[in-house]
Amino acid sequence: MKIKSLIRHYLFILFFTILTLFVVGYRFGDGDQNSHIPFLLKTINSDYYPNNTFIELRNDHYSYFRALLTIPIKYQLITIENLFFVLFFLSLFLLFESYYQLLNIFVKNEKISLLSLIVFIIPVFSFTVFPTHENYLVDRFFAFPFLIFSIVLYLKSKYKYSLLLLGIIFNFHPLSATFVLVMFFISFMIDFFKKKLDLSKILNSIFIFMLFSLPVNLWKFRNSGLDLTIRWDWYNVVSKGVLWHVFHVFSINPPTIILTILGLGNTFVFVWLIKNSDIIPGLKRKLKSFFVAIYIILFAGIVTAEFLPVTTAIQFQLIRVGVFVPVLTYPFFIGYLYRQYCNNKISWRKFLNTLIITSISGCLLIPFVYFNNTFKKKFHLRNILIIINIFLVIIVMIIVNKFDIWKPGIFISPIKNSWYEVQIWAKNNTQINDIFITPADKWSHYLSDFLMFSQRSSVVTLGELFEIAFFPDYIDNWEERFEDVVPGAIAQFNGNFADNRIIVSNIYNKNTTDDFLRISHKYDAKYVIIEKPKRLDLPLVYENSDYLIYNLE
Repeated sequence: MKIKSLIRHYLFILFFTILTLFVVGYRFGDGDQNSHIPFLLKTINSDYYPNNTFIELRNDHYSYFRALLTIPIKYQLITIENLFFVLFFLSLFLLFESYYQLLNIFVKNEKISLLSLIVFIIPVFSFTVFPTHENYLVDRFFAFPFLIFSIVLYLKSKYKYSLLLLGIIFNFHPLSATFVLVMFFISFMIDFFKKKLDLSKILNSIFIFMLFSLPVNLWKFRNSGLDLTIRWDWYNVVSKGVLWHVFHVFSINPPTIILTILGLGNTFVFVWLIKNSDIIPGLKRKLKSFFVAIYIILFAGIVTAEFLPVTTAIQFQLIRVGVFVPVLTYPFFIGYLYRQYCNNKISWRKFLNTLIITSISGCLLIPFVYFNNTFKKKFHLRNILIIINIFLVIIVMIIVNKFDIWKPGIFISPIKNSWYEVQIWAKNNTQINDIFITPADKWSHYLSDFLMFSQRSSVVTLGELFEIAFFPDYIDNWEERFEDVVPGAIAQFNGNFADNRIIVSNIYNKNTTDDFLRISHKYDAKYVIIEKPKRLDLPLVYENSDYLIYNLE
């Protein structure tokens, strides 16, 4: 690639990166960062969060991503806010480069592949709540572009380099990398039995993976191995409390229904393309193998979630493999469209229209039906479909607004709201070992956990369940604390996180002064935070527009 062409290429990647940043937004102190950042702070300075058993879970969080962040922050080379944004921006840039590389395998035209990146600007969901890209930095987002690069190398039959890269990135997010490893393994087996690949190449590639993934594997199996026990008590609380949509595919829970429809729609398009596409047999065979692997994992996820919650399987949250369905299907579909255009079966305008509809639909089934009706000259059906698509987009916008899923805006620093002000007061006016009783529902998208910016411990929160999903031994500790702070809430959990937050909030606000004093005595808590308009008969030490802090001593 010539210098001018290379510059143009990366300018396009940069353009889509910046455009996506403005469309989707960026947040610091959001989502899973509510546990990851306190874990990081504790790693950097052991004085933080003294005697906090939840923070100690970091020692079994098997990822070297935190180690990557520790040195520049510890030695004050860059602020934590700026470091997270730089890494997020770099990860998003690499993600679009990886999408381009994947698109170009099917399209085989640089300009069209770059143009087609439009379909990945809006995050795509499929079976799982984890999208094709996110609006905050965590280890899985950092690892994701490298997983796609690994898939690209595999599709190009560069097996050693593919498994080498997968082995390296396994050390940063083993869960996602395991899904890709299973996809490669199934493909290897199919190619071996069809005599398309020598056993020596397979073994060499697997050895390379094992060698480069060794650090995190040694860490994991030194502490614990596979856990094949069944713990219904832990699984039921985690599932019904916060992660119903991560474990279940078939449910009347609204997010679950939508995610499953999106996944099945994308799968339908893939199956149709496999039957009708004219791509080279070797590439088609690998794609088939990948989808066989994905559906084996999905089936295992359904069985374990519904009937047999084996601990290790639940910890892997197997439905998360669904994110690879659109990652593989979208480039496949666009490559097919472009070949139809090259063969003069559709016009440039129809190709571009389908591309635009694909970018806003959130599911390939809609642009696929649009394309088929255009191709068959059924324009009345095409127009009806456009109306349906607009209607669906409006519904999705209402849903994401209701559940606080999408609020665009670039916030490199924390959002300065009343909950943030409470945390900053606690950080600046209390001792590092002081413990707070906090509203246990305060964790959501765009709402940080109390641990985040206060750098102080709380008795318990609902958000801790997101981490306890990986640490079943901690459930008894958490349940005791949770029952003390919000008695009876666990029994009312229904699998809807939004409803559960309301349940927890209502019960917390019914606690009396005597209740909080009892909790304080048991857990040595010095302060309690109350949401207005509730008041307590205790010494008031801080007040803002929404919250009150009382001294419990």
